[in-house]
Amino acid sequence: MPASPCQLSERSLVALLAAVAFVVALNATVMFPLGPFLVAEIGGRADALGYLGAVYSLSAALGGLVASFVLDRFDRREALAACAVVFTLATVASAAAPGMVALMATRAVAGFAAGPLWGLLVAIASDVV
Repeated sequence: MPASPCQLSERSLVALLAAVAFVVALNATVMFPLGPFLVAEIGGRADALGYLGAVYSLSAALGGLVASFVLDRFDRREALAACAVVFTLATVASAAAPGMVALMATRAVAGFAAGPLWGLLVAIASDVV
């Protein structure tokens, strides 16, 4: 039996949310395989890769904490779109970072946007399902 239009849109929304979750998770882990190339290209020390991971994770935790006090005032889909835009811009800025300090700053901004993204993804999915 074919799915009703309502079910189809729910499925496509859940698929879109899963795609966003995949991109955020991939972004969190992509730095480690690229580490030796980044260190050689930017000219940083080898231990800076650990700092890049820590900066991203800690700023994601801080972003989630800050967002828990603020995001309930806004529509979830608009908040998700805003966080996704900030996350995307910070990731593009990370690709263009000229040095290690700029790379750490852009990764911190990407992490700060990624933290609330996870909570918003789960909230929207639970609303729909």
